[in-house]
Amino acid sequence: MIVLVEVIIALIIGLWLTIFVITPFYESVGITVYGDVWVLWFAVAIFLYSIYTMIFSSIVKYPLKRRLRSNLFWFLFVVSILLIVIPFIQGEVPY
Repeated sequence: MIVLVEVIIALIIGLWLTIFVITPFYESVGITVYGDVWVLWFAVAIFLYSIYTMIFSSIVKYPLKRRLRSNLFWFLFVVSILLIVIPFIQGEVPY
């Protein structure tokens, strides 16, 4: 139940950051944002959830340490970073 709440909070904060911070930042540096940005939103949410897990794994031992040992966790973390950085390489948000 706690994990579900953590994920929902990460999704809500990720949506807010995508709409009010990342999209205006992309547009200010000349990166065109068009279409649905749900992929970017999901990448931001996964990135936030991963950072949250890494920071608080030293405080709360049991569930968070198991997440850090998961290959899926690290795969999603790397993919989320790539999805956030790709617009800087291409000059547009391609998704």
